Amino acid sequence: MKFCRLRLICCIAVLAAVPAAVQAQVWQKHSYAEDGFEVEFSGPVKIYPTDLGAETKRVVVRSTNYLQDKVDDAYIVGATLYVMNEVRFEEGVKGSFAAINCRNMDYDRELKAEGARAREMAAANCGDGSFSAMARYYNVGPRFYQVLAVFKTRGGGAAGARRFVESFALLPR
Repeated sequence: MKFCRLRLICCIAVLAAVPAAVQAQVWQKHSYAEDGFEVEFSGPVKIYPTDLGAETKRVVVRSTNYLQDKVDDAYIVGATLYVMNEVRFEEGVKGSFAAINCRNMDYDRELKAEGARAREMAAANCGDGSFSAMARYYNVGPRFYQVLAVFKTRGGGAAGARRFVESFALLPR
C-alpha cells in the first residue's frame, strides 16, 4: 500500500512539473545576414526555400521560410528577394494575410520602420476559428519580409506571438 501511494505522489509531482516546463521558453536571437534580418525564436527553426514556379522566377531571385512550428502556434518569417524593385507591397500583404483566413480584424495599420515601408496587422477567428494571428510586413528595396505568428486564441499564445513579431529587426546594409 505504501509503495502505491509513493508511486502516486511521484506521478503527481511529475505531472505538476510538466506545465511549468512547457511554458518556460528560452528565446534566442537568430541572425540571417544573407536575408538581412534577425528575429527571436523560442525553439528549433526549420529553414527551407519556397517553391517558385517558372513565372515567379522571372521576378524573384529567391524566397526562404524560417519556421518554428509548435503544437498550438507557429512563427514564420518569409524573406523574399526580388529582381530589382519588383515588390508589390500591398498585394503581398493582402495575399499573405488572406491565406490565414481570419474573420475578425483587430487592426491593420502602417508601422514606422527606418528605411522601410512597413505594416502591422492582427486578427482573430482564423483558420477553423480557434486561432489568432499577428503579422508585420516590411519592404526594403528589392526585399519583402513577412513576419507572422499564428496561435491558439485561448491560452497564453498571444504573449509569445507578440514577442516574436516585435523582435524582428532589419540588419544594417
